[in-house]
Amino acid sequence: MVEEKMNSHTGIKGLDLYFEDDGVYLQLSDEEGRADTLQMIAYIKRKNIEGADLGLISRTISGKSTAKVKVADAQAEVILNEDFDAEVDKYRMFAYLTLFPGDVGGRELSKEELLDDLRAKYKVVAGINEELIERMLAEKQFYKKELIAEGKKPVNGINAKLIYHFEVEGFGKQALQAANDEEKINFREVNQFTRVNKGQELVTRTSPTKGEAGFDVCGNTVSAKDGVEVALPKGRNMTYSEDGRTLLSAIDGRLEFVDGEINVSASVKIGGDVDMTVGNIAFEGDVEVMGNVNAGFSINANGNIVVHGMIESAELTAGGDIVAKNGVSGSDKAILKADGRISAKYIERATVDGRQSVTAEFVLHSVIMSEGFVDVTKGKGAIIGGTVSAGEYVAAKSIGADSGTATNIEIGISPAKRNKYKEIQDALPTYDAGLGRLKLALDAAANPNNPKNNPKAAAELKVKLGELLKQRSLLTQQLTELEEAMQSAQDGRIHVADTVYPGTKISIGSCNLQIRQENRFVTYYREKKDIETMTYHYSGRKEEK
Repeated sequence: MVEEKMNSHTGIKGLDLYFEDDGVYLQLSDEEGRADTLQMIAYIKRKNIEGADLGLISRTISGKSTAKVKVADAQAEVILNEDFDAEVDKYRMFAYLTLFPGDVGGRELSKEELLDDLRAKYKVVAGINEELIERMLAEKQFYKKELIAEGKKPVNGINAKLIYHFEVEGFGKQALQAANDEEKINFREVNQFTRVNKGQELVTRTSPTKGEAGFDVCGNTVSAKDGVEVALPKGRNMTYSEDGRTLLSAIDGRLEFVDGEINVSASVKIGGDVDMTVGNIAFEGDVEVMGNVNAGFSINANGNIVVHGMIESAELTAGGDIVAKNGVSGSDKAILKADGRISAKYIERATVDGRQSVTAEFVLHSVIMSEGFVDVTKGKGAIIGGTVSAGEYVAAKSIGADSGTATNIEIGISPAKRNKYKEIQDALPTYDAGLGRLKLALDAAANPNNPKNNPKAAAELKVKLGELLKQRSLLTQQLTELEEAMQSAQDGRIHVADTVYPGTKISIGSCNLQIRQENRFVTYYREKKDIETMTYHYSGRKEEK
């Protein structure tokens, strides 16, 4: 038996092969930790035993017998060297290595030989983990499949994207959400549209990035896609930043997002009522309301306000005009104020202040004010109750009522303007005294013959003198405008196309007249310290004087 085992050693633990004169024999040992069946079969196949009974070999290895079994006829033994097998996936991004043991007396596999064969036979030249290969060889990690080469996947560039500096869906939702975070919600303060200012950034376009190419384990370049550009959604009243990557609002207005484009509108149009679903409105431009303005709500616009429905006990403030196409029913709480004109079909129990003018077809128990004129000559043309004051004139078909309803009509400048006039008059002497002192100081500092002259101080005094002169000039201009307004008030008229009723009080400047009997087709005017009458003389709004 000793002679038989001289050629029985294999590289597989627990497996012996005997190449004897009468045949090739296989024998399993009963030692623990012997190789598994697949490893044994793979090893035997590598031995290239001619005429081997593979079925018998498989049954023997799978069984538990340790008997010596003849598996082939006699032949010379092939001594195996250490070897390997490699697999490359179909995309050539991964290469796997499996080491195979050699026989006793066989040659060990070197790293250099393995790498050369990888390159020549499998074309694996890139992404190789040589450190892992060295460890596998040193530790004799046979029959263990390891990833020993990995390509680099390409990294596609990032497409440009749009960064919106506002909430794209439902512009008003951010305000509503903020309100919902509070324990108590004042829905009147929830604005359901987005206001923007001129120059405000609305959308920024990021820059696309270049793709980064990869490679496979065979050294081939794997191309990447560059990121693509995206168009900015430029609509009306938009402009670009200097670098062309940000959209800016070209005007103050309302933001609109329509069909993928961003527009800025100079006006706001509310399709229905101003109520809880809309909230109070504050806007830089014009506001148009197709329905009513419900009680308790407010509209504040730098432009014009047009309301097609009714204005209830609400507050409206406009930098331009206010148009109430279906009237004002204010319940003694409505307040309308405009720097321009205010026109309404009727005004009932409201406070209305139109700087340029106020026009209506009917005014009932209201406070009406205008630095210009008040015209109630269309339609019913009646002013009943309340107080109507104007800087230039008041015109109506009828004033007061046959029931003697107290009605006040006033022509003259407002108390605020009177106070302003007095303030300017009182301030001018102080300015004049200050100017005198500055001029004396400037002359002394700028005089070259004065031993105490100071050119630097002279320059500073000159600047101060210019500023003070500018301030005084502005006050003088304001004083002139107020004097003209006061003179216009002295020349003011009250025109009644039909009847003025007892209970009406007429005031022009400091002169007053209590109407004690009906008067018809009359124009009231001031003559020195008295209020006189003449036949109705009014040719239309903004009469020529």
